[in-house]
Amino acid sequence: MLISLKSEYGLRAMMDIAAQGGSRPVGRAGIASRQQIPLPFLTQVLGRLVGRGLLTSTRGPAGGYSLNRLPGQISLLEVITALQGRVEPASCASVSQDGSCGRMKGCELAGVWSRLKSANERVLEKTTLMDILSENPAHRPLQAPAAKRPAHKADSQMGGGQA
Repeated sequence: MLISLKSEYGLRAMMDIAAQGGSRPVGRAGIASRQQIPLPFLTQVLGRLVGRGLLTSTRGPAGGYSLNRLPGQISLLEVITALQGRVEPASCASVSQDGSCGRMKGCELAGVWSRLKSANERVLEKTTLMDILSENPAHRPLQAPAAKRPAHKADSQMGGGQA
């Protein structure tokens, strides 16, 4: 199973954002520094994740990136497929049985590649950002992600708008 560098960087960026707790957008320069990802490449990766609906981008001095869903609702497979497409253990693993691959009919490894692909997809689909954060105490969220809700005028007048 080949995970591209783009996917690795995307997973690291998503984990970094999740670990910040979700209370405010996380700046890309901070992500790049903490994760040691070249800023131009990170910018491309974050743009793709925004385009695929996994992140929200906020402009301005306090801007940055936020998860669109809770970390427990975003699987590693979603992030990887958003950035690189399907994950294949071998170049022929995605070839249909219609004979597109010249060796498919006589390939002794076709069944192995198919089982490996299925197993990898199951693990990546069942593993969420929160699972990874929970396994690594140093990377747990600083605070629980804030639920996204519109601010109400009455809350801000009564001082109840801040969590």
